[in-house]
Amino acid sequence: MSWDFGLFQIVLVPMGAIEGSYSAHFAKGITGWDHPDLPALRLASAVLNASESYLWKSVRGAGLAYGAHVEIDPESGLCGFSVYRVSEKAF
Repeated sequence: MSWDFGLFQIVLVPMGAIEGSYSAHFAKGITGWDHPDLPALRLASAVLNASESYLWKSVRGAGLAYGAHVEIDPESGLCGFSVYRVSEKAF
């Protein structure tokens, strides 16, 4: 399945039959360590990646995947989201 929104496209790829499935997604983010939004993004990333945080409860706690991670990389100018060991329940 895919959806095209002009500036970006979303593609859904079912991976339920694969026991060790892993998916990583990246988008253009902020560039440079002196960007004014970096502290807020780093804090949001830390909160989301914390044990038993909102992301953990929504993904692992719901049995959708073993884990998920949010990443902010100001050197490459990318922000990312990864999920691993996705269960069949997610699809």
